[in-house]
Amino acid sequence: EVILTIVWMFIVAVLSGKRTEVLRKLDRRFFRDVEASRQALIAVAQDVARARDPESVFVTLDQGIRGALQPTHLRFAVADELPTGEVALVIPVQRGDEVLGSLFLGRRESGDDYTAEERRLLEAVGVQAGMALENARLNAELLARERRAMAGRAADVLAGAEEERRRLAADLHDQVLPELRLIAGEVERLKPQANGLAPDLERLEHEVRGTMDSVREVMEALRP
Repeated sequence: EVILTIVWMFIVAVLSGKRTEVLRKLDRRFFRDVEASRQALIAVAQDVARARDPESVFVTLDQGIRGALQPTHLRFAVADELPTGEVALVIPVQRGDEVLGSLFLGRRESGDDYTAEERRLLEAVGVQAGMALENARLNAELLARERRAMAGRAADVLAGAEEERRRLAADLHDQVLPELRLIAGEVERLKPQANGLAPDLERLEHEVRGTMDSVREVMEALRP
């Protein structure tokens, strides 16, 4: 009995000395790691909600889930696509009742199973990702419509400007140029009868014909 008592006291002493270390390991293994994964998955859902394009959604999912759970592999596939490799967990990415695809996760690198809470949080991430992808699609469609509308308005403006150029060129050709030609002809007709004004008329005729050349250059520039 004395020997058994001594052995028992030794075991108690050893366990008492290791108690703090054992509890610390248990806390880190079963509580802190679980809480860290939980907070990381919540952060993934929040980050996915802020993504504005499909690429950002998938990059956020990949980096966030890998960082939170350390799966051996992670892949997204559309609804009709079959996964490749070992799959430990399948999480639908959906918008309402419409399944857009699925996230296929391999086993965790630690060898641990995914907990029920991790599955629940991953499903919430999948719903958030589906909403983000739908929002990105709607934003892309809205942007495309705005671009088409702007292109249409620009085309209308250009068409209006082109019509105005043609109208101005026609006015120059049909009205301004004939009037200048008439003035030049009258000046040339008056020169023999101008006596002392002949040099002035010569200069006026030169200026009129120079203006006619300028008008022709403008007309040429206005051509489409």
